Amino acid sequence: MVEEKFIYRTKMQTQGVTLSLTTKSEMTYEEAVKFSEVKAKPLNDIEKLNNFYAYPLATKENWKRGAINFCPRCGERFDMELASAENAIDCSGCEATSWIEIEVYKEDDV
Repeated sequence: MVEEKFIYRTKMQTQGVTLSLTTKSEMTYEEAVKFSEVKAKPLNDIEKLNNFYAYPLATKENWKRGAINFCPRCGERFDMELASAENAIDCSGCEATSWIEIEVYKEDDV
């Protein structure tokens, strides 16, 4: 079975710092965890990282269209086909309502 690849958001905490990373490209869960561990290594050398979370947001194609497939709060996969930036999203997992706004930049704009 081939594992689906998504754009992930990861969060890690120390006693005084919260580090939040979003991948630029689609990855498997394991790849997103390794990516985040490498990026957080300088911080982890100073303070111990706690509370590591990695949750998928969307496929790269949907992300470019400004749409997500997962709740940005709890990671629950939405029952609907896509959640777009124009709609409020009610998550059945955490019972939160989110308004999603994704600004999509072209490579030349960055």
